[in-house]
Amino acid sequence: PWSAGTAAMFLEDSTATDAGAAGETVFARGGPGAVSDALLAAARAAGAEVRTAAEVTSVSSHDGRVSGVVLAGGEALPARAVVAGIDPKR
Repeated sequence: PWSAGTAAMFLEDSTATDAGAAGETVFARGGPGAVSDALLAAARAAGAEVRTAAEVTSVSSHDGRVSGVVLAGGEALPARAVVAGIDPKR
């Protein structure tokens, strides 16, 4: 939280794997959106279903593990894994 930029850029900077000096800033060709697009394409290629702007009303669990989500419209989506950008204040 004390560093400027996105978390992705901070992680990229801290790994020092960009063939430059540690802490050297690197930029993705196409901008930050290109990184998101690449992650989306990789997830879909691996069989993930990606939904954006889907209001989740609850996270389902079974035997202490996440088993899916329920959307605002009542649709239950079972899943082996759930990745979410959750707003902890809602």
